Amino acid sequence: MNFSIISQHLIAERVDLVKRRDRANADLQRKHGALTPDFEAQARGRANDDVLERIIESADQEIGLLERSLARLSDGTYGRCIGCGNPIERARLQVQPETETCLSCAGINVPNATHSEACVS
Repeated sequence: MNFSIISQHLIAERVDLVKRRDRANADLQRKHGALTPDFEAQARGRANDDVLERIIESADQEIGLLERSLARLSDGTYGRCIGCGNPIERARLQVQPETETCLSCAGINVPNATHSEACVS
């Protein structure tokens, strides 16, 4: 497993998420002006604010996950499950490099697979 490529991917994802979060924050800040007397416009604006707030919250959560993954790369614990300490399955890390848990700890059952044969060593 090439940790340099994984690190570059995680950093690029983080940069994209920070930009997305910052754009949503900027949009949300611009919308907090005087309320329009048009009730329908107010309702649309508030619904849009709710969407922007969810985008910001989701981005913050994903950024935190990426930062924890980068920290694990730095301290040598990347690829180890934070739940049980066992290696995380290679295929899981390839699909979701920021994952913190193995399939078992995530509650995902994989038929016909043993824990050791699918894990990063």
